[in-house]
Amino acid sequence: MKTHSQGFTLIEMVIYIALLGIVLLGTLQSGYPILAHMQNLDTRISRDMEVLFVFQKISWVLSQSKTLILPQKNTSGNDLSLETYTGETYHFRLENGYIEMSTDGVLFIPLTSSRVTVENFIVTHHSVAPAHLEISLTVDGILYGPLERYTIPL
Repeated sequence: MKTHSQGFTLIEMVIYIALLGIVLLGTLQSGYPILAHMQNLDTRISRDMEVLFVFQKISWVLSQSKTLILPQKNTSGNDLSLETYTGETYHFRLENGYIEMSTDGVLFIPLTSSRVTVENFIVTHHSVAPAHLEISLTVDGILYGPLERYTIPL
């Protein structure tokens, strides 16, 4: 007499479920560092993009500038003020962890978001030819700059 077994026995099912659990646990343990690294990478990219935006905004204003008001020659400071050929005055400053910009002193608008904290904003005016500015930022403990040297009118 032939007997046909259909399906799995209870002991086989327990073994298969235990093996599946071990495989899933290994997958989760190896996947967690990847997810943590992705979050760290996202934070670094966000910070770098905000710093790049600030440098680009300053470059844009400098490209239209006629007169540098602050900082004065051969000094450094936390403020940058420029007058454009159209007579507008742009002012950049560090205030409460944000880089802020104002046009004609009306209203200061933050250029950086709350995702980053700017600890330091240093603008150095070198009057030795060619006259130029060095601008550096310290954001979340990381120094950016002096990456840019902006040639300015004498």
